Amino acid sequence: MKKYSWFIAIFAAAALAVTASAQQKPAQKNPCARDGAKFCASSENFRAFIKCLKKNNAALTEGCRSRVDAAMAASGKMKKSCKDDTARLCKTSGPKALQCLMQNESKLSPGCQGDLREWKKLMTIIPASLRNKGKTQ
Repeated sequence: MKKYSWFIAIFAAAALAVTASAQQKPAQKNPCARDGAKFCASSENFRAFIKCLKKNNAALTEGCRSRVDAAMAASGKMKKSCKDDTARLCKTSGPKALQCLMQNESKLSPGCQGDLREWKKLMTIIPASLRNKGKTQ
């Protein structure tokens, strides 16, 4: 479970920064829309939603499974590339550090800035209705 704690923390902070685009079709924007509705409709907040996707990983469509895997990989890459920026600007860890990085995006090193942008693109797997639920739990 510890392996996923950073990933879940990152998803928590994503709820503060990622917004839905009403102009894109849901299937194009979110490859996990159908899987989320099928397996995780009863999730009360984004943390429960992510845990549900991980629990049902083998049953997910290839597109959703790929997006979840890519998001996990991106969070690990970003954690490494933003280590110095986090220490310099935030002096905290977990969701608060990520929130701090997003608030200071223009002050980040180029590597951290690029990884943060890429990671945010992948966070669209969280349904809009859950993005602000559970961010402090």
